Amino acid sequence: MPTLNPSSIVAGTGSEPQVLAPVRAIPRLRRQHVDQVDLLNEIIEERLLEAHFQPIVELRTGKILGYEGLIRGPAGTPLRAPVELFEIAATQGQILRLERLCRQTVLESYAALALPNKLFLNVRPHCLALPTMGAAGTADLLHRLGLKAERIVIELTENQPFSDYFAAREVLCVYRKLGFNVAIDDLGEGFASFRMWSELRPEYVKADMHFVQGIDSDPFKLEFLKAVQRMADTCGSLIVAEGIEKVAELSVIRDLGITFGQGNLIARPAALPPNRIPEQVRRLWSGRRDG
Repeated sequence: MPTLNPSSIVAGTGSEPQVLAPVRAIPRLRRQHVDQVDLLNEIIEERLLEAHFQPIVELRTGKILGYEGLIRGPAGTPLRAPVELFEIAATQGQILRLERLCRQTVLESYAALALPNKLFLNVRPHCLALPTMGAAGTADLLHRLGLKAERIVIELTENQPFSDYFAAREVLCVYRKLGFNVAIDDLGEGFASFRMWSELRPEYVKADMHFVQGIDSDPFKLEFLKAVQRMADTCGSLIVAEGIEKVAELSVIRDLGITFGQGNLIARPAALPPNRIPEQVRRLWSGRRDG
């Protein structure tokens, strides 16, 4: 299997145990932390991450396609948000350990909640072939949790430069043979998302929220997503519009023929997400209102 040269971005200080601990309640922090490095170490050692899930819905029907798995640090701490978590982990050579824990936490929680349909699992391209995080390692983890690969969408998050597309294609070929689908995140944002679309041919493409929010009053954003939808029709990808916040945005995006949507208008990320869209939100699809 090709190697994606992880040594250029990670410097792991240890490996996660291979035997999964049971899903459990999140314990309290042992103490108050002033030093964020100390806090990060406790989060990793004590497995203090929380998984939240946000529904992705079919815009014509309101049916849930699946959920994106999102990570949160302990509530009330400076490392609650994933951006801060990964920033401090990068400075300490802890990215690999944090990535492993994020993946394990999301998959364990998804299995424990018995959520329906698909799980969109965030993965950095550089981690695709890392030991215990590649296709075989992920498939083994799914087997132990009673999940099928066909329910998992590997969502490639592009938060740093990436260029080894040949190796990525080879690795993703292995994932696909095992039953996984592939998505790319934040189209229109980042370093080379259009090239990634062309090179990797994902089943799902998530349009960045910048081009979604305000689309009802911004002709440039409207034309951009029109072009994206035409490209998707040509190459067989399905578009997910991220960050839908307003009814007017939902209406425009649906009328463009974009298949799926995600955002706080539909449902906010939650540790216990809905297994169906609430009736008051479903009314948005038919244009009905109370009163």
